[in-house]
Amino acid sequence: MRGFTLIELLVVFLIMTGVLAIGVSLMSGGTVGTSAEKDVRGLVSALREARSQSILRNREVVVEISTDSGTYGIANSEVQGRLESGATVSLVVASIEQTNENTGGFRFFPDGSSTGGEINISGDTGAYVVKVEWLTGRVAVAH
Repeated sequence: MRGFTLIELLVVFLIMTGVLAIGVSLMSGGTVGTSAEKDVRGLVSALREARSQSILRNREVVVEISTDSGTYGIANSEVQGRLESGATVSLVVASIEQTNENTGGFRFFPDGSSTGGEINISGDTGAYVVKVEWLTGRVAVAH
């Protein structure tokens, strides 16, 4: 009865590891755009958290975004973030939520609705549009 040697098994495992690494890299698109995607995920997470807090606590919650410094956060909260990708950010928000030309916000109401608007993020790796629907407060991302 003939079996496999340790060397043969190691070679097979090395080949499988290489194929798996290449496959994962191809499916995830490599590391290109990872920073911008991470920024968008963080921003979307903060917006969704604000909506949830508003509904749960039965009060208005505001997410403020500064396009010049690339910072965002829920007012009076520990939920804060910074866009690290160096991308260009522009806001389309309700005029009442526009603090100045570089700062604006999204207000979420206890019924789940919001003031609505969108955030445009563009950089070397592509462009993203984060939309906040005014009627439902739903946050969606388009690439």
